[in-house]
Amino acid sequence: MRMFLMSSLLLCTGVSFAAVSGTVFMDKNRNGTRDPGEPGVAGAAVSDGLEVIKTDAEGRFTLPASHPKARFVMLSVPNGTRVARHYIPLSAETAAYDFALTPWEPSAKGPHRFIQITDTELTGGVESHHKDMAQELRDLAASERAAFIIHTGDICYERGLREHITLVNSETMGVPVFWSIGNHDLVRGKTGEALFESLYGPTWYSFNAGGTHYVVLPMPGGDYRPSYSTDEVARWLANDLAAIPKGTPVVAACHDLLFQGDRFVYGGVDLVAHNLKAWLYGHWHISLVRRQGKVLTYGTSAPEKGGIDSAASAFRLIRTDAQGNPSSELRYAPVPGSLALNVSASGTLHANAYKTSAVATGLSVGDRPLERSSAWGWTLPLGKAAQNLTLTARFADGTTLSQPVPAPSQRLVWASSAKGEILFSSPVAEGGRVFVGTVDENFCGEGGVAAFDAVSGKRLWKAKTRNSVKNAIAAAEGRVFAQDAEGWVYAFKAQDGTLLWESKLPNAALPGIVSGVTLEGGTLYAGAGQSLTAFDPATGAKRWQGGGWRLREGTPDRPTLADGAIILGSHWNALYASDAKTGKYLWAQSGPDFRFRGSVAAPDPDGKSVWVPARQTLYRLEARTGKILAKKELGTSVENGGQPLITERLIVLTTVDAGVLALDRETLKEVWRLPVGEGLTYTAPYSHKPQRPIQGSAVRSGNTVFAAANDGTLYAIDLATGKELWRYVTGAPLLGTPLVCGDRLFVADLGGTLHCLNLSAQ
Repeated sequence: MRMFLMSSLLLCTGVSFAAVSGTVFMDKNRNGTRDPGEPGVAGAAVSDGLEVIKTDAEGRFTLPASHPKARFVMLSVPNGTRVARHYIPLSAETAAYDFALTPWEPSAKGPHRFIQITDTELTGGVESHHKDMAQELRDLAASERAAFIIHTGDICYERGLREHITLVNSETMGVPVFWSIGNHDLVRGKTGEALFESLYGPTWYSFNAGGTHYVVLPMPGGDYRPSYSTDEVARWLANDLAAIPKGTPVVAACHDLLFQGDRFVYGGVDLVAHNLKAWLYGHWHISLVRRQGKVLTYGTSAPEKGGIDSAASAFRLIRTDAQGNPSSELRYAPVPGSLALNVSASGTLHANAYKTSAVATGLSVGDRPLERSSAWGWTLPLGKAAQNLTLTARFADGTTLSQPVPAPSQRLVWASSAKGEILFSSPVAEGGRVFVGTVDENFCGEGGVAAFDAVSGKRLWKAKTRNSVKNAIAAAEGRVFAQDAEGWVYAFKAQDGTLLWESKLPNAALPGIVSGVTLEGGTLYAGAGQSLTAFDPATGAKRWQGGGWRLREGTPDRPTLADGAIILGSHWNALYASDAKTGKYLWAQSGPDFRFRGSVAAPDPDGKSVWVPARQTLYRLEARTGKILAKKELGTSVENGGQPLITERLIVLTTVDAGVLALDRETLKEVWRLPVGEGLTYTAPYSHKPQRPIQGSAVRSGNTVFAAANDGTLYAIDLATGKELWRYVTGAPLLGTPLVCGDRLFVADLGGTLHCLNLSAQ
């Protein structure tokens, strides 16, 4: 680890060096020293943090290194090569600054791929889930032959900075690893960036892979003041970009998205004019991809905990073509290898197969291949030939998973793909059709609303939206309503998906809209905070706009109406109420519990109060005033996006780590609880192992309660006793709320499959 841990790094703020020299050469015998016969590399770009020069025909260079912020000699690693370390600290003891390159085929000119991780936040040091993350990351890089890994910041505080580097570095990962500095990586020291620089090197630099030029830019500010300024970094950036051939594709990485519109001008440097293709960032703990003018911006959630807006934990795998155009795939973590299969009553085999570290390359039953419907889902019509068969799933890393094919189930009526992943959107029904919203976490055109025939499962239409539909949709009177992550609200014709009207909410680009819509009392409520809006559902006319409060962070919530108040929350801020008829601000609850919004309020049958899960407590509030009427400490987290189910006798809650929990409605004493399995991925904010989340709400049909869990299982539970009656296993996370229509139940999985179950079947 000596090449990474530099406890004796000399930070040279304010110290001027005489010109420094060195060479860039191909290290044929990989000993780190230039030996006879090892050629210099001509035209390699080397920088002192301001000046950028290219090596001569022999690979030699001389840099002035005289500006006040000169701390490193940095190599912009050429295409098709790698180096033990792309920077060398400036030191009076260093005679020559030599960079020994070795060939690295994954970054050679042409199509290539890399992995983005972000916001790993080792605030308490390395724990077991961090070790699991590192192993999955290494395995994914190997199976994808990644050119590099880039961490876009918030390694987090002094302990995290010191310990992360021992876990994730170029040696442990087997591929080059690059870092950008986050706001929580600016810590106490001589300068805010001093510790980061001593462990990870420069805070601004560049490198090359596949013919694309990557620039890493620092977070402008954070917990402690940095010594650099945007103008100083921009002067280097201008020199750096001037050193690459005109037309070279450029990708920028920074901890935050510094530009909300289509202009990417950094300290006077127009990045779009320099062929900027993409901007990678973290910071918000969300998954959000947008096109801002000509630039794709990739916001990525953390890989080892749930996101602030309940974004699923993931690595982002980015594939780049020969022209530098990126495309993305979220690899949800931590799934060591999951395979589940069901055969419908008609004889169609439906399977979900997934592994974080390796893409499923094919599924087959004998010599019969299954057809892929999503990153998780596969299907094969078997008819009556479903006996004594085995399904085998093959993954890109050479591993396999196998399971016997079960007999056809009378429980599963049909399963159909929405052609897009399904997050917190729950199915809704109208006019013999079932509808569900889909997400577009990779910006590949999959966001929208899908419609299915409720009887046959045939997908009737798919209406596209500009971005992800992440939460509740609504349907009534021949119309379907949804809002996307960019704040567009849509009304579609239920019969054929024709767009009836659309309206743009006045929300900020970040954090994006992750809440759902509510249709009640002849009004459609959409948006949150300053963009909370009441619409005429028939025409799209606005009845009022703005709830009198500000959305700080996106929340997997939806508007709840009670006693003329509309109640909605903002994570890390408060629970708010506005008048449902006028939008006038009524009240806010901003105490420690209410600040962390991860659940939906539920009206009490009295019509005057609401039940609100908050952190580890259940509250009863007066709807018009916000006055606390009752509270119950639960001892378990309810930051999960669920809404309490209120029955005649019970309050049924879904939780992050205790499964389904039922309280007596009068005494608030626990009546029963039913645990569920460990989640396939993390969603609830900051949750990690061990966690067993149910993201959606429990629903009731007669004396049975149904809950869909992140472990990929639908649970049928006796309402009175909490005893499990039966289960249906899908093998993909179930993150929404099931829909019961008569003797049919509809539930959607993250892979984008809508399952229809017969509740009358035994």
